[in-house]
Amino acid sequence: MNTLKPQLLLICALSLAQMGEVRADSLEKNRFDLSGFATLGASLSDNDHLGYQSDLSVRDASFDGSIDFSSLSVAGIQAKYRFSDELSLVAQGVLKAANAASDADSLRIASVNYRPTPESQIRVGRFVPAIYNQTDSRYVGYAQTMVTPSQEFYGAIPLPFLDGVDLSYDVDLLTGVLNLNAWYGQSEFELFYPIDNTPYTFEFDNFAGFALTWQRNALTLRGSYSYTDQKREAEIAQEGIAFSELLLNLNTAGAQDFRSAFSQTQGAYQYGSVGLDYDDGTWRLESEIGKFYSDSVVSPGNESAYVTLSRTFDQWTLFTSFGIINSDTLGIELGEPQYFPDFELLTGLSIAEINAQADFVNRAIDTGYKQKSFSLGSKFWLSRNIALKGQYDFKVVDARLSNLWERSRQFDALASEPFDREAESGDENINVFHLTLDVIF
Repeated sequence: MNTLKPQLLLICALSLAQMGEVRADSLEKNRFDLSGFATLGASLSDNDHLGYQSDLSVRDASFDGSIDFSSLSVAGIQAKYRFSDELSLVAQGVLKAANAASDADSLRIASVNYRPTPESQIRVGRFVPAIYNQTDSRYVGYAQTMVTPSQEFYGAIPLPFLDGVDLSYDVDLLTGVLNLNAWYGQSEFELFYPIDNTPYTFEFDNFAGFALTWQRNALTLRGSYSYTDQKREAEIAQEGIAFSELLLNLNTAGAQDFRSAFSQTQGAYQYGSVGLDYDDGTWRLESEIGKFYSDSVVSPGNESAYVTLSRTFDQWTLFTSFGIINSDTLGIELGEPQYFPDFELLTGLSIAEINAQADFVNRAIDTGYKQKSFSLGSKFWLSRNIALKGQYDFKVVDARLSNLWERSRQFDALASEPFDREAESGDENINVFHLTLDVIF
């Protein structure tokens, strides 16, 4: 796991920002280009058991009484070398306190780009597929209106890169330009389950997709669709299947459905989204709607959306945003095991232990996302490459074991508390404050 020291990050970022002012004189012009970005960010929440994190791949989180620098702080550097007008090599490394399946995952872009014509491009290697409006600037805080892209929308699909091939082509359409983009390859990222706080690596194979983007003056419209196979079985599935076999022997209601659900941790995932961006330099409207399709118990399907409106006054930008996400649930709940003579001797478990495990499983299979958020904030340009941003979020969160929040319940206490689905899904109000210093060079 990468860790960031906020003071060191800030010093390096400000130094690199100054270097950026003179890099054109020290590098071979029109051949080599070096650029980068950095964000020193802090989050403060008023909740002591729902820890705020910007997306699923972040390990640490902000709880009541503690300031978290990990979720928002990030640094990146990008180099581009042009062999000719048609051929170039691009590499980008990102340092972020997020889970990575390997150290090599810090390399987000490493691709050879070839333009056979001014309207077309072929990329081979590692790149970020265009599934979002802010695909190329998701981690570049300076380029964003808000402190961080909507947690309700961007946080649930933290795809860091794709290893494969990418094709794009521009055509004139209706006095605008339509870009057609398609990709194929494989990817991976790691997250921690809130159920048992253990890491799990998602490995995606046959990752294929396309995006259509139409731009005319200040207006941009975009749509995308992706399909992939999850090729790695979740370790937690084997535990769930083994437990379901025991419950089946005890004639427990729902045990068969439970076993079937945990047998579907591999399989096809699909994601589709549409987005709109209008920016005339004074007013900006950003909005996206997305849907994630999945039959896996470890990755519930969901629908999400956000809209952000901002107004710029010279060096100031004021913005407001609303985001929402709702996930599918399995609709499964285990009943009471049917006990028989010599139960404890045959199973090695007491009746109380079985009941406690069944209660815990009922909570585990009810994980997901269900929340909405209202935000207000401002952005102030300290210079042409340094910005200060502040944001306040009011979030209404379904208090289930929400995957978007770290350690949403104290799990050591779950076994002693009876499961009540209605009570467990009660809404909880959370206030979160963010402050970032963003630098580009």
